[in-house]
Amino acid sequence: MIKLVSERALTHFANMVSVHSRSLRHAWIVSPWITTTESFYALNVTIGVIQTSRAQLSVVTRPPDKPNHRAAVVALEALAQTEIFYLDQLHAKLYLMECDGLRAALIGSANFTEEGDTELVEVVADVRSSRETDDAARFTRELFDFARELTVHADSECIKNLGPGWWRSRATQNP
Repeated sequence: MIKLVSERALTHFANMVSVHSRSLRHAWIVSPWITTTESFYALNVTIGVIQTSRAQLSVVTRPPDKPNHRAAVVALEALAQTEIFYLDQLHAKLYLMECDGLRAALIGSANFTEEGDTELVEVVADVRSSRETDDAARFTRELFDFARELTVHADSECIKNLGPGWWRSRATQNP
């Protein structure tokens, strides 16, 4: 299945993650900018699902240099099954979900921010497949491979469960 999502694309992703929470194995957020607010539904739901499921969350983002980006990274760092990778030149926006028997990908223009979900004009393609050999399955597999490849080129090793404030110690070490 392939469809265009032109309204609240990140809410669409969060709802997919929530609906499939029992079978969710791995979710990916690939976005240069990630922000958090109390009202940012997409991030709050995604965090809630990851907290209560046994799923893994992989995040690829730019090193946080603004307070709201740092706050989002701190919130994500607190999740036990989350790994975070930093890539200075990241521009891609990709949201992936792998469940038992289903792979889904959202690829498009929306950063993982509340503005990207509710205020800006954004578009993503929603590609899903429960098969191994159709075009959608091949395409989602390539997108998962692309996301994994980004982690190889990340600016540092994987940051996993180092707790809140890691970015501060890294900033101190790498002026």
